[in-house]
Amino acid sequence: MAIMVGSLFLAIGATIHRIALIEIILSSTGKDSQFAFYAADTGLECALYWNYHYNPNGHDGSGSAFSVYNESSGDEVGSNRYLINAGSLPMIDCGGGPVLDFRQGDVQGGFIHQTYFKLDVPASGLCAEVVVTRLPGAAQPPTITEITSHGYNTCSNSDRRVERAIKATLQ
Repeated sequence: MAIMVGSLFLAIGATIHRIALIEIILSSTGKDSQFAFYAADTGLECALYWNYHYNPNGHDGSGSAFSVYNESSGDEVGSNRYLINAGSLPMIDCGGGPVLDFRQGDVQGGFIHQTYFKLDVPASGLCAEVVVTRLPGAAQPPTITEITSHGYNTCSNSDRRVERAIKATLQ
């Protein structure tokens, strides 16, 4: 009788342990998802800031850090990426440090301008990858800007990495 009662309590204890473990994993996933969303939001806010608060005498006169090529010459030397890396324009920074892997280019025959950068916040361990796409509008410089930010709860490629994305369209 004692063995049966002991086995019953052991089975109940193991079931409760299993349920508690699953609940901990689910709550941890929710927390990681929230951190990934915060990282995506940080990347979006960084891009929005530099889209509106850059050198007003920038390459295309828009005041945006995300202008690309000089339309008249088609030369990359006139791009903001080149001028930023050469030190002629201010460096873009967010979260207390410069953005990483800042790249720009034209796609679809120069009609769409794209900028890609990474944002790493070492204090929190969060990171984001941001793509800013400027589409031609009725006026020059291009008036339609799409910002897509992918946030991650960790910068390392682990099994626990969670990704969340935010997209904003500005006209």
